[in-house]
Amino acid sequence: MAWKSRWCWDRPRLGRITAPTLLIGGGPDSQVRQDKLADAASRIPRGQLVTIPAGHYVHNNRPARFTTAVLDWLRGAGRCRRL
Repeated sequence: MAWKSRWCWDRPRLGRITAPTLLIGGGPDSQVRQDKLADAASRIPRGQLVTIPAGHYVHNNRPARFTTAVLDWLRGAGRCRRL
């Protein structure tokens, strides 16, 4: 799908994001390529990637882990890790 490549993976623009940014991936069962998420997170100056093996709907399939990841990150305790 062409819209995905323009919307998510515009590499030059990712480097211009100045806000701390958390990306949450759903692991190998997700519809989103995890290598693309890792690449995106590495291009955002203050980007972090957390992987929760839950498929595409991480917040639905693993709500407790999703909530923990977000709250840890907001508190500054979140680091790139697998929950």
